[in-house]
Amino acid sequence: MGLNFYVDERVLIPRQDTETLVEQIIEISKTKSLKNAVEIGLLVQCISIALSHYIKII
Repeated sequence: MGLNFYVDERVLIPRQDTETLVEQIIEISKTKSLKNAVEIGLLVQCISIALSHYIKII
C-alpha cells in the first residue's frame, strides 16, 4: 500500500490478499459511509492505519 511500518520478528508480514482486502474496503468507502469500523484479532492494526490514511472519515 506504499506505507512504511516498523515491525519486529513477532509480526506476520501481510500477504497480497491483505492488500486486496484494504483496496476493496477503500472502494466500498467511496459509496458508503464507514464511520464505525473495528479491526479484531490483529495486534498491530496496520490495516486500520492504512484505511485511516486512504479514507477521509468525516
